[in-house]
Amino acid sequence: MATSITTPAIKLLQNGDHMNWDEFVERCEQIPDLPRTELIFGVVYMNAQRLEWHDEPAEEVRFLLKNYVRATFGIKGGEETTLQLAPKNGPRPDAHLRLPNWAGGNSYIDEKGWLTGAPELLIEIAASTANYDLHMKKDLYEQIGVKEYLVWRTIDGEFDAFDLIDGIFQRRDMKDGCWASQIFAGLTIDFPALMRTDYDQALKTLQHALNSPAHAAFVADLQTRKK
Repeated sequence: MATSITTPAIKLLQNGDHMNWDEFVERCEQIPDLPRTELIFGVVYMNAQRLEWHDEPAEEVRFLLKNYVRATFGIKGGEETTLQLAPKNGPRPDAHLRLPNWAGGNSYIDEKGWLTGAPELLIEIAASTANYDLHMKKDLYEQIGVKEYLVWRTIDGEFDAFDLIDGIFQRRDMKDGCWASQIFAGLTIDFPALMRTDYDQALKTLQHALNSPAHAAFVADLQTRKK
């Protein structure tokens, strides 16, 4: 007599589904080749990304952050990392930088390997997602204590910079368009150069900041804290 084997049905994910963190992770692990999928305040958001308006700009920003990480002792970074913010949040920012815990960082890797808590810097490349990057996700990042938040609105040709002051995001007025981190000394992003696709100039701007006394002092302080 043949033995039948019943395979559990795969529960699909759709935009607008409501669930908690545990169900979100379970469903994501069952479904291969998902588009970018996030859980924000218990609601699922799925977005296909466009090459010109998202992927290429994101890659250039990540390239600058990788250069910064290589030049800066102890600093960690990542791209499209899902943040474990149970019970109802799992955002997936385009890029992040974080201080190590021994230097006062607020995020950590939990026992299951998830990045948990608030990295000090989050960056979003917003094309079709601009609406919720500047509203729902901004509100979430403010609540969890992200210190600096950048949104590059590639379709609009604009960027927004926010600093957490007394628990509330305050928009930073950028006169020349270059953004300099107040947490990560020496990290300077030349958004005007990025917007006109002058990536060599954006890298030169960063390298100039990395050669500054402020960056050297920041690295020396990190090395001292690690001892």
